[in-house]
Amino acid sequence: MRLSQIAFILINCNAIDIDHVIASVGVSSEVVQAHKVEGPYDIILKINGEDVEKIKEFVSSNIKKIDKIKHSYVDNQ
Repeated sequence: MRLSQIAFILINCNAIDIDHVIASVGVSSEVVQAHKVEGPYDIILKINGEDVEKIKEFVSSNIKKIDKIKHSYVDNQ
């Protein structure tokens, strides 16, 4: 049985764009959870990928292409 890699993506965007960003990434099968939060970040995504490389691919092909995102940070467990 192959274990998968979990990562959390912390996202900054304008408050007005939070729902748009969550809707944009929420359709991806890699996204397990998406939450609006208060504090230094606006959204926390929990994603699941086969390995670290797949997570990097997801970030570059999905997260980095959403123009409403100002900044993102990936934390791999």
